[in-house]
This record gives sequence, C-alpha cells and structure tokens, in this order.
Amino acid sequence: MGTRVDSLNGKALSGQWLDEAYAGHAKAADVVDEYRVVAESAKPQWRRGAPNVVPEPGCQTIEVLRLPLSSDGKLVDMILGLTLYFDSAGRPVETIAYRRLGYGRAE
Repeated sequence: MGTRVDSLNGKALSGQWLDEAYAGHAKAADVVDEYRVVAESAKPQWRRGAPNVVPEPGCQTIEVLRLPLSSDGKLVDMILGLTLYFDSAGRPVETIAYRRLGYGRAE
C-alpha cells in the first residue's frame, strides 16, 4: 500500500500488505484474490463494477487497473494499481485524494 492510498483513506496504510490494511473487512478476501490473480498470471487486470472496499460513501462504481511489475522480468513482485471512483450517476466522486491534488470543486 502506498501514500496515495493513505490520502484516500485518511489514515496511514503505507508499508502494509493488503490483508493487513483491510483486516476485518467483509470483502477483503475478494480484493486480495484480485491481486493474487494479477501476480500469478502476470497479466494486467481491468474491471469496472461495484467496489469491494471503498472509503468514499458516495461511491457506487469503481474502475480499476492493475499492472504486474517484475524486477527480474519473470516474477511479479509489485503491482501498480489505479482506482477511479464514480457515483450512482457515473460522475467522478470527489475523493480526499482529488481534493489534496487540487481537483476539488470550485467555490
């Protein structure tokens, strides 16, 4: 887990494994399984659908891209991930990360 995930969740998750970060969450196993598939297949994964775990209450849909990375060209030892959050009308959800990056709504 990295610092951008920290800013989205509003708490420190950096340096934690997925199963640690989402311990006790009802759908944590689903998230871990999605990453496991990317690591074992060494193939990118994209999906748009219902979120498994999400800290934004207005989020109804996510779009997720996961890219396998390998320091030796063979074994996947890192996964680069991007998640976009959308409300029930398909509009981007204004997340903590968006606000910190300066993409908040004009006042």
